[in-house]
Amino acid sequence: MTASILNAILKIGDLKNEKKSLRTVRLLQVYLAIFIGIGGIVWGIIAVYFGLYTRSLIPFGYTLVTCLNLYYFHSTRNFGIFRFIQNTISFVMPFLFQLALGGFESSGFIMIWSLIALTGSLSYDSKRKSVAWLFLFLGLVAIAWFFNDYAKINLKPDILEPFSLWFLILNTCTLASMIYIVVLFFVQELLKIRNSLSKSRNNLKEAILNLESTKEELEEKNIKLTEHNKLKSKFLATVSHEIRTPLNGIMGLTDLLSTTKLDNNQMNYVETLQKSNKILHRLVNDVLDLTQIESNKLSFSTSAFQLHDELSHILELLDVRFKQADNPKVDFKYLVSNDLKQIVKTDKTRLKQILINLINNAFKFTEEGLVEVIVESISESEETNKVKITIKDTGIGIPEEKQDSLFKEFYRIDELHKEGVGLGLSITRKIVDLMGGELDFTSVHKKGTTFTVILPLQVTNELAIKEEIPINIDDIKNLKILIAEDNEVNRLIVTKMLENNEINDFDFAFNGKEAVEKSKIDNYDLILMDINMPELTGVEATNEIFNYCKENDLPRPKIAALTANAMENEIKFYSDLGMSFVLNKPFTFNQLATNISKVMAIVN
Repeated sequence: MTASILNAILKIGDLKNEKKSLRTVRLLQVYLAIFIGIGGIVWGIIAVYFGLYTRSLIPFGYTLVTCLNLYYFHSTRNFGIFRFIQNTISFVMPFLFQLALGGFESSGFIMIWSLIALTGSLSYDSKRKSVAWLFLFLGLVAIAWFFNDYAKINLKPDILEPFSLWFLILNTCTLASMIYIVVLFFVQELLKIRNSLSKSRNNLKEAILNLESTKEELEEKNIKLTEHNKLKSKFLATVSHEIRTPLNGIMGLTDLLSTTKLDNNQMNYVETLQKSNKILHRLVNDVLDLTQIESNKLSFSTSAFQLHDELSHILELLDVRFKQADNPKVDFKYLVSNDLKQIVKTDKTRLKQILINLINNAFKFTEEGLVEVIVESISESEETNKVKITIKDTGIGIPEEKQDSLFKEFYRIDELHKEGVGLGLSITRKIVDLMGGELDFTSVHKKGTTFTVILPLQVTNELAIKEEIPINIDDIKNLKILIAEDNEVNRLIVTKMLENNEINDFDFAFNGKEAVEKSKIDNYDLILMDINMPELTGVEATNEIFNYCKENDLPRPKIAALTANAMENEIKFYSDLGMSFVLNKPFTFNQLATNISKVMAIVN
């Protein structure tokens, strides 16, 4: 029975998912209301015992109001109004009761009961409200003392003695019991809180240990992931380098073979081989770009140029190339808006790479219909021109379930059976991101795809005019050239390139050490230096040659790097070393002659 009553009391005004702090405050107010309500009943009974029927209405009335307030609180869960009513009547009632009994002495100092109400006022979150209740209590005490003599003379019943020992004992015992119960309640609450805090502390310690363990695991995994990425980048760079060396031989020999007398079948074989070479060369370049992007070593070389003219030139060349292709069922249309006639400053090579990659991709997946390119400005200011490039095709489209994977590395739509390894779009998007732009697409399966690129390009008024040095083979025939190359195939390629253009004054060094010795004996106009060679590397040989010339006050020869090392940081390193130019394998004679003409300053 007692447990049921207590359980019912605990649920007065309770809320679902109630916080512990709110529950403590709520129970405190409920207990105070019940305790003082019981006290009111006891005082009322004593007043009736002494025949003070009218005056007994004060404590009985207080108990009735308290019960109604508790019922209201339980029904509405409005704790704010319940607390205000309970604190108010708890403050006022003891003072009214002591005045009704004829002063403090006759009532057994019943006014001290208002201290319980004052305790209840501490449930306010605001200190200002609690202090306000404190001043209200002090004000009531002052008023009660001021009217105490009047109450003893005019209000004290004759039946009560001047000093009511019974009332004093009753109030002291009841109040002490209530304080004990309230304190016990708070002690229990504090014990619960302490146990909860202790449990939370243990859980926190366990969580910290788990967190530290997880942190160590994550750090270990991060180290492994970093090492994995480094190894992957190193592997891709090594593969790129190792492929470039034989690829240089294959492409060079194929080009040389195409200059010989061949029948129609042989020429078809050579042309097919050249196409395969180009695909493989493009793959190697894609792998190199991917490696540099992942290692944050992809650099951009900005230059100023006429945007409209440059884009038109690129698209015109592509138009010629596609018209020569064996696919007359696909038309190519392009439009470069006239609002792009500004000078912009950006990486021309990367801009061209983005455009060519997306257009090649459109042609690859369009068997008939149209590939259309539109380049326009969507916003322009004095500093920036935001350019929109739209490449639309009527090709096979991309199935909806595979569109989310389109920009993943090495992703291919298997059933299409098209050439490539799935790097082009991934690299293109990363380059666009690095240039501060956006790349998106829409596609309908079997109806076509539209790629949209938005690039913010810097507008400038300064146009760097570079004088193009025309190539005249007669002007470079008299150069004395040393070819430092340990690979037999590469030596053959360079030899044939020079001989076919009637350049015959050249010599060979089969390793880096031999290149240094020969440069000390003969005065070469140009040394074509491979980088990876036995005895001494190309870098070590170059340093020794430059140091020898400096020590002996000799003019140092022009040294160019012919290398399969194509990372941009490597190219910069060779340039900083003092090499006149860097040519990546595989290369053509035209590329070689152009660079020789520039560094030797031979102008027609």
